[in-house]
Amino acid sequence: MKKLELINVKKEIACFVCSRNLHLTNIAALRCGHTFHPQCISPLVKIDKKCPMCKKEAEEDSIIPRLFVEIKEKDDDSSNINDTEEREMSTEILDALDEMEVQIRLIYVQIKHNIALMEMLKKRIESCFEIWRWTL
Repeated sequence: MKKLELINVKKEIACFVCSRNLHLTNIAALRCGHTFHPQCISPLVKIDKKCPMCKKEAEEDSIIPRLFVEIKEKDDDSSNINDTEEREMSTEILDALDEMEVQIRLIYVQIKHNIALMEMLKKRIESCFEIWRWTL
């Protein structure tokens, strides 16, 4: 498994409670892994005794009050290798996505075919039932 590197933290993550951005210096987490502002999560856990996101049980002493996020700078030498690996992974993912789309289309066609068969069988059963009713 590859180790993830945080190169640029441009995308801000919002606190689920107050919807304001979480900053690297002001993040608390619960044992379930969800992150919040410390001042937002503390009162909620005191009252509800659960995570507001996943509803798993949480105690006030289970709040991890401060997270330390390590940000590594990308080496210039390894950037070409990482870029190549990223391109290869992207290509693999896109190929897999294309394959899945083909499979989904095939399944959709099979479903339409099965629906048509069911309609045909339904009409046959209805006509057989009508014939049976007239014979009584």
